[in-house]
Amino acid sequence: MKKMFPGYFSNDPDILNDIWGRCLFVLDANVLLSLYRYSNETRSELFEIFNLLNDRLWVPHQVASEYLVNRVSVIGQQVKVYDDAIKSVEDLRRSFENPKQHPFVQDETLTAAVDSFEKVVEDLGSNKRAYLQKIEFDDVKAGLEKLLDGCVGDGLTEEEVADVLLAGPPRYLQKIPPGYKDAKKGGDSDLASDKLKPFGDYIVWRQTLAKAKADSLPVIFVTGDSKEDWWTIYSGKPLEPHPQLVDEFVKEVGQSFYMYLPEKFMERANEYLHRATSQSAIDEIVDVRAEDLADLALPKKQAFKQNFLMADAVYSDTDRQDLIANIEALERNISAQQLQIEMFDRTVERKTHKRQETIVRYTHSLASNDGVESPHSMRLSSIISQLGAEIESAISDRDLMHRVLHDLSLHSTNLRYQLRNFDFDAFVVPYKTK
Repeated sequence: MKKMFPGYFSNDPDILNDIWGRCLFVLDANVLLSLYRYSNETRSELFEIFNLLNDRLWVPHQVASEYLVNRVSVIGQQVKVYDDAIKSVEDLRRSFENPKQHPFVQDETLTAAVDSFEKVVEDLGSNKRAYLQKIEFDDVKAGLEKLLDGCVGDGLTEEEVADVLLAGPPRYLQKIPPGYKDAKKGGDSDLASDKLKPFGDYIVWRQTLAKAKADSLPVIFVTGDSKEDWWTIYSGKPLEPHPQLVDEFVKEVGQSFYMYLPEKFMERANEYLHRATSQSAIDEIVDVRAEDLADLALPKKQAFKQNFLMADAVYSDTDRQDLIANIEALERNISAQQLQIEMFDRTVERKTHKRQETIVRYTHSLASNDGVESPHSMRLSSIISQLGAEIESAISDRDLMHRVLHDLSLHSTNLRYQLRNFDFDAFVVPYKTK
């Protein structure tokens, strides 16, 4: 059964042990770009793991290109985070320096607070300058240049570009992974670079398949992309590689394939390399990826800003209770949605099993009649078709519920951010004049 349906057995322990023992480790562009968003400690841990796996590390040409094109933009985003934080701290400092606005704060407290703010601004400014220097003197880029020397694949030929533009759209229309969630990317120009934008993930996949086939090696792909065109999603979370990806890899390469999110890769790599895992590094990687997923108006990189930003209005306890009530209602809705998804999962599993049994009976019926359909086999054929339609409908409904659950979870996270900032405001507001 494993050989017939490899996509549904990709996390088999024996298969995974074999993969880790001899695979090629392929990194996605988002993994390289996220290095700019981690602390020095977490970044150093990842570089140490990469260096220990260096002889088995490889990146597609598309990945290296996306990293180099987007590197400065990511650095700029980090600089803006520092700018926003500095402005917020300075605004708060000025508000505390106004004695008429804070008549209940003693001079000694104000002096200590202002001194602290100046140290915070100085530290933030120092870190901002360090990031600005990365544009020209980039230690991350230098580290990756050394790490990936000789480990980057070739770019697309003109023939391969034409083939991507020909094969990509039908794959996306049929929702064949990966990349179909990026179908709306790209511009309106006739430039090849614009036309290729929607197919970045597909190009990464093609180049990975070609490398693995040439070297006859299994692959572990490490990516921060958690969309459904890479993964099987369960309860809004990536569970395992999309079965169609594994099936295509096995068919094309004749080897096994598996994927990890960065935090899971770090855990498993440390086990494999007999290294201790830093929980703080794992937590930071999860937090950074959660920011990308949530796409909140107040991402965690701006948490410093929010923690020092004083509210313009004085909120009442009733407002807070309403917010808590909304969160609790959302959590109940999320639980109900998860139960419905589990129900559809059981329905799909039950009907799939029944359909497979019916296919066996249909095959036996044909065999007993020398391949000629009898009234009995025709009824079985009709049942098979009906079950197939019911399975497809249940899967469609389940996928819709997953999307709803994802939106509910994001909304709940957003409200919890608001509650956190609300509670901080409750601490700060007493110092303001009502």
